Amino acid sequence: MKTYNMEDVELILEWVEKYFEVSVLIDNVFGNYGLESFPRMPEIENEIEYQRLRLWFFKNHDKFVAIWADFCRSKGM
Repeated sequence: MKTYNMEDVELILEWVEKYFEVSVLIDNVFGNYGLESFPRMPEIENEIEYQRLRLWFFKNHDKFVAIWADFCRSKGM
């Protein structure tokens, strides 16, 4: 079985955490509205949170994708 160093594991765990943060943010922004009452602009706090998460994902994208590709190869995918 393939093992990963602690730095890689920490990145994966943080990626999962950030993914759930994005899910909560999406639910907070869109979950309470039907199509008829959809707000035109998100609240500034939501926009700031979105930008923070977006930057984190962009910053860590290449390393995460490399780990994911290695994992898939190790599983014969």
